[in-house]
Amino acid sequence: MDSATKRRSKLAVVVMAIGAMVAATSPASATVTVTDFDNFALGGVYGQWADVSTVITSEPTALHVETTTGWGGGWAELPSPVDATGADNFDLDITFGAGNQSPVIVLGVQDTDGTFWNFAWYGLPTSGSQTLSTATASNFWESSVGTIGGFDFSGIFAFHLQSDGNPNLATDVYFDNLNAVPEPASLTLLALGGFAIARRRRG
Repeated sequence: MDSATKRRSKLAVVVMAIGAMVAATSPASATVTVTDFDNFALGGVYGQWADVSTVITSEPTALHVETTTGWGGGWAELPSPVDATGADNFDLDITFGAGNQSPVIVLGVQDTDGTFWNFAWYGLPTSGSQTLSTATASNFWESSVGTIGGFDFSGIFAFHLQSDGNPNLATDVYFDNLNAVPEPASLTLLALGGFAIARRRRG
């Protein structure tokens, strides 16, 4: 075996070893569905969502909220805590209906220890389907802090949804899927593979 072949073989072994370490220490790359909103019912409502003029409909594949004006929201406890350990992003799928004027959606999540984090999207296009994505480690503010501190993604207990049509904008929104998305280890492995190929070509 010549020296170039030996170098390529050693590099392949190193890449595979690093890849195995990444796979062993990284969170699973599967998306965790917090809720799909199928036939979903809120546990409670507040603000304009509690007004008699507001229509909230549990549809087979979405939660539909229609308000005439103003700010409001609703909350729900999950049937059982959701384990989203390693989540790097929350993705919220929505569709604004024909009557929507509100450009603001807020998501709040609560863990089993009582820590409550909020994420908001402002200046949204007021029509069409959108996936609202936010990093779990940033772009949030805390409404409450549990006894441990920090958010425990291994136990997502409840969540809030809000729209803000202040002072006089209507909301017409369908909530579809709420997912917790971890950083896939496959991206790191792909980068390592590209590095190995480049080294092999140079060799």
